[in-house]
Amino acid sequence: AIQGIQLEGTVRVLAGEERKAAVRHWKRAIEIAVEMDVDTMNSEFGRGPHPDKGTCYCCHTGLMIEACEDAWWRSMEELVPILEREGINLHIEPHPEDWVETLQPSVDLIRTVNSKRVRFLYCTPHTFYFGDDLVAMLRECADVLAHVHIADTFNHKASSGLRYIINPPGSTARVHQHLNIGQGEVPWEDFYRTLADSAFTLTLQHVQYDPSYFPLDYPNGDVPPGKGVCTDVVVRAYRKLGIDLQQRVHEDMKGHFSAYPANWGLSGPDTNIDHRRVPNLMTFFGRHGETLALSRDPADYRAGDIVCWDLGGGTTHIGILANSGSADGTRPLVIHNIGAGQVLEDMLFRFTIIGHYRYRG
Repeated sequence: AIQGIQLEGTVRVLAGEERKAAVRHWKRAIEIAVEMDVDTMNSEFGRGPHPDKGTCYCCHTGLMIEACEDAWWRSMEELVPILEREGINLHIEPHPEDWVETLQPSVDLIRTVNSKRVRFLYCTPHTFYFGDDLVAMLRECADVLAHVHIADTFNHKASSGLRYIINPPGSTARVHQHLNIGQGEVPWEDFYRTLADSAFTLTLQHVQYDPSYFPLDYPNGDVPPGKGVCTDVVVRAYRKLGIDLQQRVHEDMKGHFSAYPANWGLSGPDTNIDHRRVPNLMTFFGRHGETLALSRDPADYRAGDIVCWDLGGGTTHIGILANSGSADGTRPLVIHNIGAGQVLEDMLFRFTIIGHYRYRG
């Protein structure tokens, strides 16, 4: 989840006066977010009218879905201009028993809103409700993905849909789990490979090495497309998965500034540069990811891992391990920018390794 305060809510789809009341509550929630200096609100598409009025998931068909979508659009017409004016990001996820609980049409709905403030939230424990192919779904939503919730779950559709048999017959109960990573069946190896593949696409872009200080937007700020350094490769790769390291590093530094290196004589965080410094990323990954062995055994490294090196003379470097190997098949290749642009190269053991991390977000 995003580092810092979150205001969570549900853009519920209601009819008539109930919908208008819900929009009023949302407007007040946005005001509170502004007052609290909160820039991100997470929500769901909504579950439709209250169950007391006789609505259940099995009724979410035909005219019911059309009515829900119509009410959702009317609500968004009022809320989006306010979100844009106040600079508040709204990240929306389809949720089990929403009027839309699958990846599509959720992603197309977000695209149609056409606002940089309204983006998609991918919740990994809902993967098997979204669809059947995690990798394909991450790639499908990449252009609007802004937020990822990480947890594990079992595939409720396994065993020909008979994994869970609920009695009495006809029960409308459904299985909904959020488990610790490794306790379920979300394909985490595929998650890492997708990260590695997202970084690989960066090697297709022409980027000139440029360590200049740039004023950046916040959040989701980036240096000009044709420029960058080694840290920008990592930041851009994670951003393709909806993980904004600029924001996450900043939020962590705001609360724990003394935990970060004091190499630059700063008295506080700087959203323009903090996430573009290797020692800061090493500190962040060490605090919030897995810190792994600094070995020369290729078997200890896998696609998506973050590796840091000492180049000598006080210069550090960072890169992401790719999903492809060296010519002799013994080492993963590295996606990095050491001066010749964003490239794929066999250099894992060329310099002294000083950091090895695995960060799921």
